[in-house]
Amino acid sequence: MTWRYDTLEPVLSDWLEQSATALAKVIADSSAVCDLSTPIIYSDRPVAITARSVQRPRDSWARLPVLAFVHPHLVEATYTSLAVPSG
Repeated sequence: MTWRYDTLEPVLSDWLEQSATALAKVIADSSAVCDLSTPIIYSDRPVAITARSVQRPRDSWARLPVLAFVHPHLVEATYTSLAVPSG
């Protein structure tokens, strides 16, 4: 089965925005507890959607109420044979 992401756009945009806010909080909280310099988002979704999944949390960090938070380098990866070595 192949997903037709173009038909899901209104729902997909809402989901990406809500999940980005939650993901940004998780990354910020995790970074406060441990040395988290490069979180990786793995995805088998289309490249454009994965890119949005990575950019949205970056945008959300600016709205987080934190005093000292060094933004980690958030990267994207796909499920390939290189996923494990890169993560």
